[in-house]
Amino acid sequence: AAGSVLLLVPAAAQEPGDDEDTVVYAAAAALERAAKVRLPQAPDWFIGAGVLIRRLAQVKPAAALHARQRQERFYSNGWNRLILQAPDAASWQASLPYDIRSDLLRCIVHDNSEGYLHHAEELCRRLKEQRPDKEKVVSFIQELLALAAGYARERGCADIERYEETFVYSNALNAFSRFEQVKERLLQAMRMLMDSRWAAGKEHRHRSYNPFIRKVMTYMRDNYASPISTSDMADHVRLSRSYLSDLYSKEVGESLSETLTRIRMEEAKQRLRTGEMKVYEVAEAVGFPDAKTFAKTFKRVVGCSPKEFEKPI
Repeated sequence: AAGSVLLLVPAAAQEPGDDEDTVVYAAAAALERAAKVRLPQAPDWFIGAGVLIRRLAQVKPAAALHARQRQERFYSNGWNRLILQAPDAASWQASLPYDIRSDLLRCIVHDNSEGYLHHAEELCRRLKEQRPDKEKVVSFIQELLALAAGYARERGCADIERYEETFVYSNALNAFSRFEQVKERLLQAMRMLMDSRWAAGKEHRHRSYNPFIRKVMTYMRDNYASPISTSDMADHVRLSRSYLSDLYSKEVGESLSETLTRIRMEEAKQRLRTGEMKVYEVAEAVGFPDAKTFAKTFKRVVGCSPKEFEKPI
């Protein structure tokens, strides 16, 4: 494969009584000792103890064994440098968790940092559990980082250029040899998005809205716990419902109902974090008629159920 080199090394002579595994292990261990001395500053490497090759036909299965060892090293928890065993490649065909990725991106769209950090952790847990092929994982995560940048830019993310330079246009993922490195890279990207709080300029923009917009926003924040409607909002600011809806969408970039739902979800998350209220009590406190409707809306906006949100990541 591109970027790969296969080295065929003459095997040492076998001593009487030695089996092939003993010879291979001794050679691999000697190479490991030499590498520790000769490559003290190398970022990462490992030795896969393979098999003795006596015929050309044995080269391909030997290379396949080393590929499995590389996969085993990728998902291992330690920095072990000598790999002796490797399972078969059945798990390489595991499907990628596109469902979790969609939930994560939905959280970015709705500016829910707790949600996308939760789903980033869950996505990594699923990947490590199913152990798909490393190349597929790297491509999957790289695509996720690029999609996240696109959605974050749409939300007005501050410092999005630095995020793209660091995570989207970089080839760092391809150089990683362990899944934990890939996971940390993803979490770093999510933390950067969270820290930037791409709505940093949002409050400034909101302050520039005309008096009707500011007044209806205050009305929603003060009355989110009540079953208010867009007609109630229009009556409060003394405008027709259709005119207010059009004006609001044009200036704010989302509908009146979307803003009200977002306010309710933020309040719900704060109450759920304390763990002092049951889900149905939170639902009632933020203006929902029943817990089922609340849970369905929470899942759609936040990306996880209220019960899942209560659990620490």
